[in-house]
Amino acid sequence: MRTRLAWEHVSDESGDFIAAFPVTTM
Repeated sequence: MRTRLAWEHVSDESGDFIAAFPVTTM
């Protein structure tokens, strides 16, 4: 499992708000 920033997966439409939260990917 790797920890990546959400902004890598979501589009810019979400804004930096999501980018502040790291997501766990398998």
